[in-house]
Amino acid sequence: MHSFGRDSSFHTHFHVIISLGGFKEDFTWKKLEYFEPKFFNSSWRFLVLQTIKSLYPNSKKAMKAISTAYSKEFYVALKGQPIKKNLKYIEYIGRYLMRPAIAEYRITHYNGKHVTFWYTDTNTQKKITLTLSTIEFMTRLVLHIHPKNFKAIRRFGFYARNINSSLKDTISLFKRKFLFKRKLPTWAERLFAQYGKVKLICPNCNIRMELFEFSHKKYGVYSYK
Repeated sequence: MHSFGRDSSFHTHFHVIISLGGFKEDFTWKKLEYFEPKFFNSSWRFLVLQTIKSLYPNSKKAMKAISTAYSKEFYVALKGQPIKKNLKYIEYIGRYLMRPAIAEYRITHYNGKHVTFWYTDTNTQKKITLTLSTIEFMTRLVLHIHPKNFKAIRRFGFYARNINSSLKDTISLFKRKFLFKRKLPTWAERLFAQYGKVKLICPNCNIRMELFEFSHKKYGVYSYK
């Protein structure tokens, strides 16, 4: 969850990573190729606002916010391509995990009374320079400091921890099959990566050695034959 926009003003939104598929009730995997933005827009808006309404049924402020959200634009933006490499997940999540409201390099000037910084407009992609009084600038930053113990990151579905044991076992098996479908480094490549040299000739019988089986503490015995 993020509470700020590019100009560091109050602009609440969520960054969501969702799988291209899911597990059915019988624990078989169903792959999905397409998500309809209009469907997610209306259904997600309804669920979010109904949740707020149930938590604050007697709050006039909450009712006003719900009414405003229904009347103004409330949408889901689907961008980018499917992420297939773990490093890309880490780069994306790491960027937003503890991201400040404004990066220091975007602050270009401070004279004791005013702060000047720039940001890129999301619609026009143009660089905009903004000058605010010190108090107004600090106010924008303070707005985005989370209360103590506030959880800005949530996990749902099969990403969550509180799932039943049958689903956990299914996911473990699913990950194991996926692991061994990938092209694994050869025995020689692993030796070279670890020691910087490879000796494939047996010192006793003078025959070239080949890897035919290995044991993994988590995934058990795997055979190359």
